Amino acid sequence: MTEAKLFVDGPRLAALIVELEDELGYPTAARTLFLIGLTHGLRDADRAVAQGFLSLGDSPAPAEPAALAVRTAVPMDLAPPTSGPTGHELRGHWPEHYEAGAWLSKFGPADDASCWLSAGYTSGWLSGTLGADVLVLEDSCVGCGDAQCHFIAREIA
Repeated sequence: MTEAKLFVDGPRLAALIVELEDELGYPTAARTLFLIGLTHGLRDADRAVAQGFLSLGDSPAPAEPAALAVRTAVPMDLAPPTSGPTGHELRGHWPEHYEAGAWLSKFGPADDASCWLSAGYTSGWLSGTLGADVLVLEDSCVGCGDAQCHFIAREIA
């Protein structure tokens, strides 16, 4: 649980998902995976900020914002921030979709988005680097047959 390779080691990740699903049932397993990811994301953000990484919240807005590829324990590609109906939001995707692949290998196609660990990690990482409480929700998932695992991130407030 403490190793970052948990996020990219398909067989280990699949075994964890199956074990949590068997022991806790789907809703509690999903929350548990989210919280494990959140903890890792907050920890990695704290380390990055402590090492002098310029947080996204402090960076000046470029005239022509470009997409940002973030190399973290869960690789993510982020589009420039936009203003949505509920305030500012970030959209992005997880290009490697390890978690969706692990889900597919053990359960087959999912009915709902299945990347809870990745959503938790990204929520923690964005919260820690932006200095705000950010929640990430997956709105398309390879595990459901979609082309990519895409998410929307918004401040909880």
